[in-house]
Amino acid sequence: MTAGEQQPTPIDEQLLWAVTSFSGGQLLMLWFGACSLAASCYYLGTLHLWPYLFSVFAPAHSHSLTQQSAAESAECTYTAADCAEADVPRSASSPPPTDREPPLLPLSTPADPKQGAPPQPPPEEERARLSYHVVIFCAVLLLLWASDSHTHRLLWAAHAKQYVRDAFLLVCLFLALAAAPFVGPVARAGSSRPAPLLSRAQTEEWKGWMQALFLLYHYFGAREVYNMIRVLIAAYVWMTGFGHFSYYWVRADFGAVRVLKMLFRLNFYVLFLCLTMDNPYMLYYICPMHTLFFLATYLAMALGGAHNHRPYVMPAKLALTALAYYLCFEVEGVFPALWTWSGTAPLLSLGGSLHEWQFRTTLDHWMPLFGMLCAYLHPSAEHLLLERIERLPSRLRLAVRALLAAAALTALWLWAARLLLPLDKYAYNALHPYTAWLPLLAYLVLRNLTPTLRAWHLTALAFCGRITLETYLTQFHLFLSHDAALALYYLPAAYPLTNFFLASLLFVVVSYLVFQITQVLSDALIPYSASAQRVCANLAACAALLLACYAAGLALRFYWPLAHLPTVAALLAAASLVAALLLSAR
Repeated sequence: MTAGEQQPTPIDEQLLWAVTSFSGGQLLMLWFGACSLAASCYYLGTLHLWPYLFSVFAPAHSHSLTQQSAAESAECTYTAADCAEADVPRSASSPPPTDREPPLLPLSTPADPKQGAPPQPPPEEERARLSYHVVIFCAVLLLLWASDSHTHRLLWAAHAKQYVRDAFLLVCLFLALAAAPFVGPVARAGSSRPAPLLSRAQTEEWKGWMQALFLLYHYFGAREVYNMIRVLIAAYVWMTGFGHFSYYWVRADFGAVRVLKMLFRLNFYVLFLCLTMDNPYMLYYICPMHTLFFLATYLAMALGGAHNHRPYVMPAKLALTALAYYLCFEVEGVFPALWTWSGTAPLLSLGGSLHEWQFRTTLDHWMPLFGMLCAYLHPSAEHLLLERIERLPSRLRLAVRALLAAAALTALWLWAARLLLPLDKYAYNALHPYTAWLPLLAYLVLRNLTPTLRAWHLTALAFCGRITLETYLTQFHLFLSHDAALALYYLPAAYPLTNFFLASLLFVVVSYLVFQITQVLSDALIPYSASAQRVCANLAACAALLLACYAAGLALRFYWPLAHLPTVAALLAAASLVAALLLSAR
């Protein structure tokens, strides 16, 4: 066995080690799992709801947990990584629309608002469904813990990454060919509106293929494409500014409930991963980074939000936001002082230093502002492409499109020839914050050049784009191992490509399950129909339960003798009803 490999230990040693070395966070997961499992069995047995077990594979919107409108159901799915509807910005002089069609949902088409919300299930059935989703979530966390552990005692083998350029390119080509047949329209059936510029479906497709490349880069250790991966991450950050600016510009919904839903969506899964795996928050740096830029976008839009549509107000806000970004990220010494003064430095540190946090955020700190600017100018660009150019005579229209395509391709070629290909990662990183907008803008022009390109998208990639947050987090423990340093092998090392496809299938399925579970728990704990006080009460109850379970886990870890483990199991089962009721609190 080489130094870069880690083989699983015998099963008897694994069991002995597992019993004696649980941390408080890992015992917390066992506590939740036992409580929720007992509650689920109770409810499912007494209500004869065993067919409901399969509901976790159904779209999260198929069983509404709250009576909310179709538009509210759509809003539940927005995240910093999930771009809000891109076809909604209007000019600064126009008031927010009141009769817009609801945006496309990522999983299913919402019910017609005129027909009312779907019927609300009985409370008992609702509790059973919530408990079952918590059971599945605990099972996922325990699977991740068993597959990847800091103690290097793994359920599966871990081997050094193997990068062969031909194999990497072949896998990329295979995935592209596999996704190509799955083509779907952007607009819903029966809609008479033309396909918008940069629709939600298109942004989900965009996130899908970027995430596929990102995962391949991590799995194979393709360091030679590092510069390209940096651009893809910058595009995700751009979507944060673009999507949330678009939402707040049109809806003007600055309430606390939606902010809490965003923060829940971004940090729910990663919180439990940190507890279960004993990892620092900054290991999953995408979550704090998108949380930061979401909150920055929200503050820029919410402060004086009633005046956003007045002339010169939004340009002034964008200028002030640019000044804030400059002072924070460009002036030496301000960044560490800001986070130290705010008291968040321990949370955002890695190895006792803020270097990683500063490095990650500084690389893309201008992209959310550029996204906000693009969202502000979106109506003008849409008017130019969808109205003025499309109304030109045929030959002139083709000439204009050819000119736009030539300009975009020339910009891409110059950027690749001068920056992407010749520079090493360190030299490129120094220029990346100021040049990443160029390939992004060129892609937007090429992808939206014609009505046909705007009207269709690849549905398989769009599906992957909806679960990018979950796939990013899950890859660390079911796709990779040892903080992404090694590749996880479910098969012998002699079958690297077969193992890659098997690992991909497993971790995509798990990521989708976590996506659904997050939606269900978000709708239960933070329903749009509830007041901010009720939502805060729900979250406070869950926080109290977390702290109590974590304290109990620490006490059991350090003070409870192993001979009393059956008693511990009995106590966990007795507490199941209380846990289920708290988890289903509305």
